[in-house]
Amino acid sequence: MKGSYLLALIVVICFAIGLVSIRKEDSVVKVWEDVAGFTSNPLDTLTSEAYYIGSSESFGVYYKAVSDTSTPNVSIDYLQSYSRNGEFVEPEGGGSIVTSLTDESPHVKSFTPANMRYLKFRIRGLTGNAGDTKVTLIFFARPSIIR
Repeated sequence: MKGSYLLALIVVICFAIGLVSIRKEDSVVKVWEDVAGFTSNPLDTLTSEAYYIGSSESFGVYYKAVSDTSTPNVSIDYLQSYSRNGEFVEPEGGGSIVTSLTDESPHVKSFTPANMRYLKFRIRGLTGNAGDTKVTLIFFARPSIIR
């Protein structure tokens, strides 16, 4: 009985001094849901808003492209920056989620961004992309449980 009290006391002290934090809900962001950004030009580029990823440690995306008239052909990648208003660039040795998405099936992929504070997604229409292509991209980031 005394051992369980001691363990409870140690846990309370760890929370109190900040060695361990309570896990927050996983962050899920719908970046685009059935966005139809290719109607004026199938080769357009769409760029998302910036997302703060500072303390996150696990990343993934769900993505899908569909077209009623033809086959979609898009690439999806991510850009990073040190600041929300800074210059966003593709990280060296990475940044690509998919280089040529030409099917209409849903996909899930994990990825590991560089150690930067902000991330944006970019979708580019490639040669042969249908003008009515619609893209859904959902971003998942798991916050760190250790401060």
